[in-house]
Amino acid sequence: VEKNKEEIELKDVAREEFIELLYAIYPSYRPITCYSARFILALADLYQISHATNLVESYLMKACILKFTTAAKLLLADKFRLEELQNHCFT
Repeated sequence: VEKNKEEIELKDVAREEFIELLYAIYPSYRPITCYSARFILALADLYQISHATNLVESYLMKACILKFTTAAKLLLADKFRLEELQNHCFT
């Protein structure tokens, strides 16, 4: 239904968080951060943007050691079906 609309209203999404999602999927110089990783995952899941999900998953495997414990990463991996992150946590 939405693909034929010229404008789509986004409900229940914080403007700043949606902008971070756009920065994650379009070429930009704004990196994913420990702060933005969770809400970008949630928005990518909501809007079915697998590219953004993959970017955050890769980021979580390489960074955020201090902000995301292995347990926290496993919870995100389970919630958002991030198989590579889950495997990474067990190795």
